[in-house]
Amino acid sequence: MKKKLFSILPLFSEAEKNEVRGTADFFAFSFGPNNFKPYNTMAKMGQNVSLNLRDVLNWIKLEYGNPRILITENGWFTDSHVKTEDTTAIYMMKNFLNQFSDPHLYVWNVTGNRLLHRVEGVRLKTRPAQCTDFVSVKRQLEMLARMKVTHYRFALDWPSILPTGNLSTVNRQALRYYRCVVSEGLKLNISSMVTLYYPTHAHLGLPTPLLYSGGWLNRSTTKAFQDYADLCFQELGDLVKLWITINEPNRLSDIYDRSSNDTYWAAHHLMIAHALAWHLYDQQYRPAQRGVVSLSLHSDWAEPANPYADSHWKAAERFLQFEIAWFAEPLFKTGDYPLAMREYITSKNRQGLTRSALPQFTEEERRLVKGTADFYALNHFTTRFVMHERQNGSNYDADRDIQFLQDITCLSSPTRLAVIPWGERKVLKWIRRNYGDVDVYITASGIDDQSLENDELRKHYLEKYIQEALKAYLIDKIKIKGYYVFKLTEEKSRPRFGFFTSDFKAKSSIQFYNELISNNGFLSENSHESS
Repeated sequence: MKKKLFSILPLFSEAEKNEVRGTADFFAFSFGPNNFKPYNTMAKMGQNVSLNLRDVLNWIKLEYGNPRILITENGWFTDSHVKTEDTTAIYMMKNFLNQFSDPHLYVWNVTGNRLLHRVEGVRLKTRPAQCTDFVSVKRQLEMLARMKVTHYRFALDWPSILPTGNLSTVNRQALRYYRCVVSEGLKLNISSMVTLYYPTHAHLGLPTPLLYSGGWLNRSTTKAFQDYADLCFQELGDLVKLWITINEPNRLSDIYDRSSNDTYWAAHHLMIAHALAWHLYDQQYRPAQRGVVSLSLHSDWAEPANPYADSHWKAAERFLQFEIAWFAEPLFKTGDYPLAMREYITSKNRQGLTRSALPQFTEEERRLVKGTADFYALNHFTTRFVMHERQNGSNYDADRDIQFLQDITCLSSPTRLAVIPWGERKVLKWIRRNYGDVDVYITASGIDDQSLENDELRKHYLEKYIQEALKAYLIDKIKIKGYYVFKLTEEKSRPRFGFFTSDFKAKSSIQFYNELISNNGFLSENSHESS
């Protein structure tokens, strides 16, 4: 140091040397940069990545005469954005976790049993929790920033937050993670729409105790959902203004398909659960938090396969009654199921074609359910061509007497989703015609594209569907408040709906989407050529 920094390094006088020498009872040692923020721009201070703590300790021993050593801080940066490659951080966190969460001091019995022994009566100041502890939050925000979006929809995981299904065990770490997603997003001017419950075809998404007690066939699950919603509103509501209670409850027939009565009773309890959560928010949280609450309905359009056949037109309308009005009618209008749906099932019952029956709302339930949606949220992906076909059987699909047909002239995805943009505008107009001039959020719209890089089908889909939404907004004066594309990242072995692959590689549709939004949905010829 004297040779390299002689001109700026202060010199000790003999008196200062005598005064300083020997004024340390032990060697306090920090190993690695004293910062766990995983930023690429973090200064590395000329250090090379190394996990060889033993070599450093041996050097201190030889250089300074084997002093007593206290490792006061330990950690290292990581250059990786993929959790499976984050070996450095994993090693450090695994071996020195107490530095972050345990306030006690330990002595390492090196010569004896080699265990750590707590020093009683001593409490250390622990490092406070930070959102940058979650590497996945940083990765999500980086992807969203690249998308140049201002709004982001994501779902909470009910079993992770309440593994027992009730408030006896609350996973505070999971709640902190979700709060970090929202708060860090707000720093980038990205607002979150949060979904409380997001069941899928493969996974019902319920805490295990609730699942084993009957799931949505058990009325008590509605109260458990209300308690869960209460916790989420309390913990996240100051940051979240847009809430979705349940995603696509009208698609649970894929899970509760043992009989139509199972399907209809599960749906009935889902609606009650939503209403309980809505009233809870309205009474206890809305005055201070000023948010809005609804649920998202799968809302594909139905078109008669043969426009000259009256039975096909009736089948198309019946599809919409069973698919959309099933939930929308109780929430937005009457507090009861659609009369057309109930009468059709009753008629089939009289003919001996089904044993299905829609549940009856009590007067109390009607009052509870009616009006419990602050906006209409729809997930729209495609248009279905339908025809009438009489079916015999006691299940939801058979009750509709509908047969789907595929138009081979339509552009379609690998999962056979037909690209029919005008159907989106038609379903938006149908919603307004039936449920009034309500605010509308398109909470999911997208298509699967097997390409891992140049996803041309997705580009075409996005441009045409966004333009139809703009027509509905500008020409039809439908109150569209938001449009969320499905989805950010895709999963392995699943249909490829994402802007990013499962290993977080960006697709070319990202730049296309940025330009599309920047130009209000209409690209120039130059943009088409460059894409």
